[in-house]
Amino acid sequence: VSQSRYQTKNLLKQTNMGFTFPEEDERQVNGFDVMQAELTYLGTTVTQLYFCKVINGYALCFVGSYKTDEQKQQIIAFVNSASTN
Repeated sequence: VSQSRYQTKNLLKQTNMGFTFPEEDERQVNGFDVMQAELTYLGTTVTQLYFCKVINGYALCFVGSYKTDEQKQQIIAFVNSASTN
């Protein structure tokens, strides 16, 4: 597990909000490490994708929240279009 994914997961667990982490795979999108988290609040489940990439010693991170697979694909397309050169 990447260091950024490990640290993000631990930080979210410390919030005591009840985040769960359904995927444990080593996934990357456009060079970004990806971690999925879910949170159910007042009967509504929201899924989030956390994207993080270290560039020249700095972390560039995005968080995308979604409820449908179509929204998830739009977030992934956005990250795929990001240029970090």
